[in-house]
Formats: sequence, C-alpha cells, structure tokens
Amino acid sequence: MKRITLMAVVAIMALTVISCKKIPVLKLDEETIVPEVPIPTSEYYITYKVDGVTVTATEVSALRGITDSPRTLTILGNAKSGAIPKFKFFSEESFIGFVAGLNIWSNKNSYPTHYIEYTNSAGMLFSTENIDEGTYFFISEASYKNGGNIKGSFNGTVQTDKGVKVKITDGAFNVKFSN
Repeated sequence: MKRITLMAVVAIMALTVISCKKIPVLKLDEETIVPEVPIPTSEYYITYKVDGVTVTATEVSALRGITDSPRTLTILGNAKSGAIPKFKFFSEESFIGFVAGLNIWSNKNSYPTHYIEYTNSAGMLFSTENIDEGTYFFISEASYKNGGNIKGSFNGTVQTDKGVKVKITDGAFNVKFSN
C-alpha cells in the first residue's frame, strides 16, 4: 500500500512538472526585467498590449467564488464606469490551489474551467473559448482571502466566434480581492 501511495505521489509530481511551461524572463546584468508594458502608478492594475497597442484598465477587481468546491477566481478590468475595453480571467482551482508559481493555460479545451475574455473598444468579444492556441496566465503572488491580492502576467491569443484573432502580450496585473 505504501509503495502504491509513493508511486502516486511521484506520478502527480512528474505530471505537474511536465505540464508547467516556463514563461521566458528577460535578464540584463543579472537583474530581472518585468514586462515591457509600463506598470501604472496605481497600486492595483491590469495592463497589456493588444496587437502592440497598450491597454490599461482603470477599474480592476478580483473575486473569489462563493462555493468551496470548486473554489474559483475571477479577475476583471475595464475602462471607467464599466465601459469597454474589458478584460476577464476566470479559473476553477486545481489540486495545487491558487498559489504563486501557478501557470494556467486557457484555450478552447479548457473552457469553461478556465478562460480569458477581452472586449475591444468596438464591442467585439474575443475569448480563449474559440481558439486552440490560447493564452498563458501566470500567478506570481497570491493571497486568496478578502482584502488579499493576486499578481502576475499573461500572454497569448484570443479569437472571436467568427475567427478574428488578436495577440495579447506583455500582460501584467496586481488586483485586490473585494470579497
């Protein structure tokens, strides 16, 4: 029995290592450079580039799901007074939890467990629900509690249901939980 348990633990650890993909980090003279997008002066933010054009959400929030199983995470960002452009990330918790170092791959195969949506200034909805390529969402800091924060980065491609694609790069976020 102990041998089976040990083998199961080793298998889970191996799958975890294999399924994690490293996000490249730029280095200069041994100093880590954070995303190329300038981080806003506000303590809490979501900023990213869409096809090379910088987008910064002026209103941001993170929400914890109201159920314990599965626990969920929703990160929202939009222009003033809920206006477009809008950004949404949703994920159900894996067996690892919402922890620093977690890299979440979202594409049409992961929907509705986890996905990213972007609504542009013309009102077009782009989502990882519609694409094989998808988007990486990396959590570098996490305090999954009311008043805690979650911080990280994201990059990838999202697509409309009609096949129009946009590339999201240099995504960075630091958002406070409102519940």
